[in-house]
Amino acid sequence: MSVVPPSSPIYGIPGLGTDTRVFSRLQKICPLGIEWLEPFPKEKLSDYAVRMAEYITQPNPTLIGVSFGGILAQEIAQLIPVRKIILISSIKAAEELPQRLQLMRTLPLYQLSRGSWRIRTLPYWGKLFGIHDPKELLLIQDMFRKHSDTYRMWAIKELVNWRPPSPTTSLIHIHGTSDRVFPIQRIQDCIRIRNGDHFMVYRRAREVEEILETCLV
Repeated sequence: MSVVPPSSPIYGIPGLGTDTRVFSRLQKICPLGIEWLEPFPKEKLSDYAVRMAEYITQPNPTLIGVSFGGILAQEIAQLIPVRKIILISSIKAAEELPQRLQLMRTLPLYQLSRGSWRIRTLPYWGKLFGIHDPKELLLIQDMFRKHSDTYRMWAIKELVNWRPPSPTTSLIHIHGTSDRVFPIQRIQDCIRIRNGDHFMVYRRAREVEEILETCLV
């Protein structure tokens, strides 16, 4: 028997630069996914959310958002009725953004990260996301190749400048204690996964699934 009523479909929104394959080990729980669109020039996140929300065709959904996908889920919930939002390795308040990312509001060093070199050097900096396994590295590299520099620069800018909207629905936050992108020390009111990293939705899928089964009832 399904843990979620049939009237509440579940949509997964992947993290920045990735795609719905991050949910591939959670397909029984999260069968529907939304892929990133190419942003329009100078498009605001709230306007981008309008376009992304068009891909949610079933009513009263539960949104599972990973990292930047969790931020987008909160924006979409401002536009359509949503039963529940579940954040994984994400943030829900400006105060949860680490200081090094807050610094990029005035010093946008991320703009130097352009071109294919970021994909080739993933084995070196991927550890920040908890990526060590060669197969996982190949998967992430393949995901990154799907997205343009325009998308990446836009997404990072929107991330570091994001101001959370007023909550409109129930929100549950799952976070790893070893997340180096959004350190646990700044995260409030969350369900913790011990030693979970930023890629735990894939690497620790069984533990994430067990928590989701409880959260989705």
